[in-house]
Amino acid sequence: MRPGSRLLVLLAATIGVVSGCLVELDPPADCGDGFIDVLAQEDCEPSLPDSYADRCAELDRVASPAACDPKTCRFAASGCLACGNGVLDPGEECDPEDMSEPTCPGEGVATCRDNCTVDRSACSACGNGVLDVDEECDFALDLDDLALTIACAELDSPGGISRRYGSGESTRCTSKCEWDRSRCSYCQNDKLEGDEVDGLYVDFEQTIQPPPEVCDNQHADPEALVAHCQSACGSSYRVECQFSCATDCLEFENVGVPTEELGCCTARKETCPYDPQTGELMPGRSHCCRKLTHPDENPCEPTGFPNLIYTCR
Repeated sequence: MRPGSRLLVLLAATIGVVSGCLVELDPPADCGDGFIDVLAQEDCEPSLPDSYADRCAELDRVASPAACDPKTCRFAASGCLACGNGVLDPGEECDPEDMSEPTCPGEGVATCRDNCTVDRSACSACGNGVLDVDEECDFALDLDDLALTIACAELDSPGGISRRYGSGESTRCTSKCEWDRSRCSYCQNDKLEGDEVDGLYVDFEQTIQPPPEVCDNQHADPEALVAHCQSACGSSYRVECQFSCATDCLEFENVGVPTEELGCCTARKETCPYDPQTGELMPGRSHCCRKLTHPDENPCEPTGFPNLIYTCR
């Protein structure tokens, strides 16, 4: 090729290259290069939070790399996060920027994760809706639907195995996953909870003390029984009688029963009610209780030596 022709070819090629650069007026976006290319219609960079954080804040949202489209490097409002904006939004269990901390159903400390879910790993098992070991019940179980009740006699009492509950029932589980004992009673456990029982409680929190009992099934407080029998038998002497204990163990029930059915008798250690000369029952007196149970024995015995006084055995 002649030199002149070669020059023309080179010149044409050079012009073609130059003209190609001038024609490319809409260059493609190159996301991820850390540079916001305005000519490529970019207005943010995923790696540059400052390029989209304020725009998320205007929407009351929190900035995240997803707020900048990784393909076009253009702002995407849908990529802004609601979690962390200090507001409990729909679908969130909590918000780490919210001042109100999540709570455990029972004891322990709950925290809010960065994804707005509650972390209850530090909570106790009580309140998880499952009856775990060492739990009497779990208040998260729906006891109303189960119509569940438990007799107090089946529960441990603060008095221990030597003083069990005798009556009552529980229908509520406490926040400690224990059955509520406020309606439990020691009545009908065949033990007399009188004034001499000190420091006895119905509940483990030691807030409910049982009232003193005058009787419990066939057990009765001696002084209370004497007072009751004096009234029932119409006697001014210390007498005993058959009795029926009320269901609450706080009173006797056989007031008004005919005297002949009460088995009224002179209490032990009381002055012998018999005439020392004839051995007959003196007027207005009742036989010694011993005579009713052991009719062939002498119901009286001498006491008060040297001044002998005969009293009921």
